[in-house]
Amino acid sequence: MRVISAQRFAAPQIRFTTPEPGTYYVNVSAVDQTGLAGYESRQPFEGSLALLSSDGLPVTSGTGELIALQYY
Repeated sequence: MRVISAQRFAAPQIRFTTPEPGTYYVNVSAVDQTGLAGYESRQPFEGSLALLSSDGLPVTSGTGELIALQYY
């Protein structure tokens, strides 16, 4: 597996992007105040080409679905 990104986040809710459509995996672990990390959890997710607004957030339809772009 190739690492696309390695980041630390202060909040439990995060956003990130993928370089292209496909299956990706995110590894998550909690880190306490002393820097001690817990066990990692790995979850797969599908990357897609989502339409982004000018502030970088994904655009959704009226039903909450992401607006996905297609290769042509």
